Amino acid sequence: MSNHQRNVEGIRNFAKQKTGIARDKVDKAIKTLIKKKEPINFNSVSEFANVSKTFLYQQEDIKERIQKLRKQQYEVVSPRAIKRNMRDESKDRIIEVQRETIKGLKEEIKALKVKLQLNYSHEYENL
Repeated sequence: MSNHQRNVEGIRNFAKQKTGIARDKVDKAIKTLIKKKEPINFNSVSEFANVSKTFLYQQEDIKERIQKLRKQQYEVVSPRAIKRNMRDESKDRIIEVQRETIKGLKEEIKALKVKLQLNYSHEYENL
């Protein structure tokens, strides 16, 4: 048996270089997505940077950065969403007021029917 050691240093260097290039592509992709105000998530970054999602998940610092940016984007609500929510809330309030009005009108109708029956009975007795 020989004690031949394989020279894999070149392969390791190439892998490090390839990882560095991929990291640069991811960094550029994230910056571009931020500038374009597009959603930042693992899918969009992997497509834009042309790297695999597995790579993004394996690199802890990149993974944390994407998660942080994604969370920040969901916390920031666009003016359009605020208007939509305001419209929904105002619609809900209008519906609530209308239901209360209907309830009041139903009670009034009920009271008027009772009053009408009493008037009819008094008229009938007077005949």
